[in-house]
Amino acid sequence: MRILFGVLAALGDVVYNTAIARRVRKQNPTAEIHWAVLEQFAPVLYRNPSIDKVLTVQGKVKPIEPTWEKVKLFGARNYDKVVLPQIYPDNHARYADPEVKADYLTLCAENAGISLNKTVSRKPFVATLDYLTPLPDKYFTVSHVSFTREAVWPSERYEALASLLPYPLVALCRPGEPVLSGPNVITIQDASINQVAWIIERSEGFLGLDSGLTAVAASTEVPWILTIHTDEDLIFCRMALLYTKAASPTKVECIKTPSLNLTIQTIRQLSDWGTGGIHRV
Repeated sequence: MRILFGVLAALGDVVYNTAIARRVRKQNPTAEIHWAVLEQFAPVLYRNPSIDKVLTVQGKVKPIEPTWEKVKLFGARNYDKVVLPQIYPDNHARYADPEVKADYLTLCAENAGISLNKTVSRKPFVATLDYLTPLPDKYFTVSHVSFTREAVWPSERYEALASLLPYPLVALCRPGEPVLSGPNVITIQDASINQVAWIIERSEGFLGLDSGLTAVAASTEVPWILTIHTDEDLIFCRMALLYTKAASPTKVECIKTPSLNLTIQTIRQLSDWGTGGIHRV
């Protein structure tokens, strides 16, 4: 059997849907599974044991552009099954509405005609790649930029947070994105997605928004993930809660437009400050 996945755009969508690829592989262990994706996101899928071949699409794909129009360029009709789990634009309102208590991954699976129950691991998969630039022995990581929503916090708030942390705050962003500054801040803009996964996994904890890098964090064994959100992006930030596997040591918390004091308090709790120090489970 030949199966073609079509999840082209949005880093978070690509990462989270690797959990569906795992399910498809489990259901079809001898199948040949290909995945069509935008070229810029292709590294996310490399070395994924559930995927045999990555097919890249050049250019950009807008959220409102039908995925099928791109996927069919790869001879989709020559596959036994075409999986299109990315649910926008037709079903966008089903999960984007903050009043809808939707499970994004389940909706994606349903849209693709795949059974996904609670016993299935929802852990995304992103292969890690060593980042060779030296980093401190202990540090926290943060993804402070999201282009899908207005900023929950200004840069000054993150910089103030960094000054209160016992270890440096490594800010992960792409070239051209706003950077953080301060004596306890390290900005990394030259890392690939796979190197970012490596950096996050070796950190003491991750603070994120509704961003693709929060999805990447959910694929790692980082000790904790803390997401901050507004009413609009609550469901998106809750993805990290949904897709950490039950047996994972990762602790996850999600808080709405928190104050600096509440954020520090939550990080202390997640890191077990004052009860033997910060440690990995």
